[in-house]
Amino acid sequence: MKLLKRIEIPLFVAGSILILIIACLYVWNSQHSPKEIPVEPVEKRPEVIDKTTASKDFEESNFPVFSIKTNPDNLWSKEKGIYILGDHASTQYPYKGANYWQEKRIPVEIEIKEPGKDLFKASAELEIFGGETRTLPQKSFALFAKKEDGKKSFDYPLFPEKELHDYESFVLRNGGQDFARTHMVDGLVSTLVKDTEIDFQAYRPVVVYLNEEYWGIYDLREKINDAFLADNHGVKKKDIDLLEADAVEKEGSNKDYLQLIDYIKNHDLKDQDHFNYVKNQIDIENFMDYVITELYIANNDWPSHNIRYWKAEDEYDRWRWIIYDSDLSFENYQENTVERLYNYKGKGDDSLYISFLFRELIKNEQFRKELSDRADYHLTQTFQPERVIGTINKIRQQLEPEMPNHLEKWEGNLDDWRANVQELQNFAQKRPQYLKKYLTELFDTLQ
Repeated sequence: MKLLKRIEIPLFVAGSILILIIACLYVWNSQHSPKEIPVEPVEKRPEVIDKTTASKDFEESNFPVFSIKTNPDNLWSKEKGIYILGDHASTQYPYKGANYWQEKRIPVEIEIKEPGKDLFKASAELEIFGGETRTLPQKSFALFAKKEDGKKSFDYPLFPEKELHDYESFVLRNGGQDFARTHMVDGLVSTLVKDTEIDFQAYRPVVVYLNEEYWGIYDLREKINDAFLADNHGVKKKDIDLLEADAVEKEGSNKDYLQLIDYIKNHDLKDQDHFNYVKNQIDIENFMDYVITELYIANNDWPSHNIRYWKAEDEYDRWRWIIYDSDLSFENYQENTVERLYNYKGKGDDSLYISFLFRELIKNEQFRKELSDRADYHLTQTFQPERVIGTINKIRQQLEPEMPNHLEKWEGNLDDWRANVQELQNFAQKRPQYLKKYLTELFDTLQ
């Protein structure tokens, strides 16, 4: 069966349009831009409150609570407030030039309170985090530790399932493009792949207060950087090469990856010796688990976006992929993501995109056999419908007691939220049979 080239509008474009619609519906995008962008009422802007103890609501929450305090001007002033549009925003979505697009950190004081634990306090720096979801009324934050007592880290077990107690930084995420849908998809995906070979960020839902005003549910996540990899894998920061998309350097160098791609371009991977050479450069099990997961979840923001991969030395001297930013997933269970990946052509040098690597590797018979076997395993184990639905229900039960407060804050509807969660369950029930079919069709064309 010949793979057909897609002609419809890419779904990641549709996702961006959806964000635009959501952003325009809210009145929380601060002041007027040069066009008619609604003004956020001054009385809704949290003022800093000089208290040494937490508020009553802070104490009574059953969620882990993160209280963030700063001078209000750091957030809301036209000149330097990082939460608002400011005077230099474009009139066109996503309003580039807005204050919230600046890579600027502000000083904050944070408190973390959990039931049964002592109050944790620390000085930190905060910046607005994310891509086009910066336009949403509830914005994501990245927090960075300040140096105290000779140490620059948050000395706190942010994720109880991990043995780590020191974090240089972390992210409080607004749910991304899932903000107005279920507020759980990205965390759901990370939870599902815990027992695979994929690198993933730990996930924990928390509540945030901004200058003592309730600011809703956030996803507490590890921040992907050299410290994240060093902490989770025991490698040295100086040995890490962390790349993004078409080999953009985030940490270290892309030299080794470019050499690998050059080898692949000049050697047919049908030949087993050539394939074995590449297999020594790539963690094949990690790569297959990563690709299978992205294909299963039908991530509409992939493979065009959201790809990071890394290596270090010694035990981790082969390239490994990290799954992240998967909130635009679990939508269309009939989506032929296999065809989308196989046919995708990146901008510029196409050979630097994961679709090229996939097309070259799948020419090899051994790789196809291993990928088929591994997909069968994950579709009957990792992504087995009852397991996925059970995980969705577990997260739903975590969020549901707090969701009325969150939705009241951001003008959502609880019945709509419950219906959206049900759609995740429908996806989980029906998706495996479609992905199996699409993989089989591809394998048949390559025999």
